[in-house]
Amino acid sequence: MDDEPDPASKFNFRPINQNDRQFLSKLLKNPHIAKNFLKGSEYMDFEIDEILNKMLNCWGQNQLGFYVVYQGPEPLGIAGFNYLPEYQDVEIVYCLDESFWGQGLASPLVNELIKIGFEDLKLSKILGIVKVHNTPSYKVLQKNQLQMVKQFSEKSEDYFLMEICNPQGNKQLVAALDVGL
Repeated sequence: MDDEPDPASKFNFRPINQNDRQFLSKLLKNPHIAKNFLKGSEYMDFEIDEILNKMLNCWGQNQLGFYVVYQGPEPLGIAGFNYLPEYQDVEIVYCLDESFWGQGLASPLVNELIKIGFEDLKLSKILGIVKVHNTPSYKVLQKNQLQMVKQFSEKSEDYFLMEICNPQGNKQLVAALDVGL
C-alpha cells in the first residue's frame, strides 16, 4: 500500500508505531470497546504493551499489519490484518474510538480494508471474527459481504467466524508467522 492517500478513500492509513501507545491504551482501557476483544475486559498497561509489540512485529514478519486510521487530523481508530495460523488465513481487525461509533464509519472502513486486502495484498480470502453479542460489528461484516461460516466458543465466549473470498480468485499464499493477537 502506498503512503500517498487514495483520493477515492475517505480514510487515511498510517502504519502503527510506538508513538501510538497512548491512543491504543485509550481504546483498550475503554470497557465498551474492550468487551469486544478476546480478553473481554479492560486491558492492563503490560497487556497493551504486549499488543502494541505484536502489532509492530506484524510489519517486520510479514506484509500484514496494523494502521492508525484517520479522517482529518484526529485518529478514528486502529485497523488492519492479523494472520491466524489455526486457519492459515488472515482476519480483518478494526476498532473505532467510541466517540466515532454510530456515525456510519465502520462499514466503509471495513470495505476499504477488504479492498486493500484483495487488491494490494492479493489475499484470496479474508476472515472476520466477532463475538456473538457484538451485533453492530456482525452487521458491519455482513453488510460488507462476509458470510457466516460457523459459530464457535473460546474462553467462555461465543464467536461467529465469517469470511469473504476474493472475487478475482487470487491464490497468493500469505507467508506469515504467528504473531498471536
